[in-house]
Amino acid sequence: MKTRTLIIIGIIMMSTIPFVTFAILDRYSNYVEQINYITENKSNEPKPGERSYIEPELKAKLEVVELDLREKVRQLHQGLPPSSYAVNLDHQTKEIVVLVENKDLIPKIEEMITQYPDDISILIINGKITLDEFLQDKVEPNAIIIYDVTENSGTRLSIAPHDIVMDLKDGDTVTFVNDGLTTVNIFDNSKGLWRFDNVKPSSQRTLVINSTGFYEFLIQNSLHGQQGRIVALSDDTNSLPVETRAKMAQTIVGSDFGKEVGLIFVGSGRAEPGITIGIDEKFQDKHDDAEKFYYEKYRKMIPFEVPITIEFSTPIVPTG
Repeated sequence: MKTRTLIIIGIIMMSTIPFVTFAILDRYSNYVEQINYITENKSNEPKPGERSYIEPELKAKLEVVELDLREKVRQLHQGLPPSSYAVNLDHQTKEIVVLVENKDLIPKIEEMITQYPDDISILIINGKITLDEFLQDKVEPNAIIIYDVTENSGTRLSIAPHDIVMDLKDGDTVTFVNDGLTTVNIFDNSKGLWRFDNVKPSSQRTLVINSTGFYEFLIQNSLHGQQGRIVALSDDTNSLPVETRAKMAQTIVGSDFGKEVGLIFVGSGRAEPGITIGIDEKFQDKHDDAEKFYYEKYRKMIPFEVPITIEFSTPIVPTG
């Protein structure tokens, strides 16, 4: 059995966190968008030669180990202080990835996995990491990976990334790859104009976008759901209604939560058109003209015209 241990220091920041902000601000939204699309169905199972294809015999062996190891790791966490963990089969690399926040459990897991066959590759990741960034390194551009995260409270659905910003000159397709254990439905979450039903594990679907605009989608299994957004750019972006451009800009800036120092919120749909970007007030004294500094910074980040308002305020600290 091949085993690797990777130690990464950082912050666990599931990308659902930015969407708490989006969900709150969306109640003020009243935007108009025009969606033209065509969809292309692909086979439920990857074909030989494709990157995510796994030979049936190996796949069956990997899935048995994945389920068995996930249960053992879950049992290790029982009775301990809450911490995150995940055990999932990566269909791209054909290895089982074990993500464990509690580093004290790693020796036990390393001992545990010696029982598995030598041709099973297992990667152990310890530390506090950005899980979406970890997954995004493994996928093709404009691909959305659907996967499972196992925590003390159970297994839940997640996706990476939640935001895709694409230029239609470089490509017009978005691929949804189900790398999880459950069948999911994927559909347009704004107007209900398209949907992919019964997307089984190890299968994928492709959405072809032939129109500049802002797209929202929802991915659901029988218990959970995850929402996401797609920004499709072109030379015609500035011709869109300002409400649509504001939602696109909100997604572009919002995808940098956790990366941009001082950024605490971004919203659209208020009384004034455009977007409002909130900056931690403690950064206001770091520049001679802080409002101008941040305005220019985000104006350069957004590749089209949209009104931008900069506000300085105190971050909201969660309680409880």
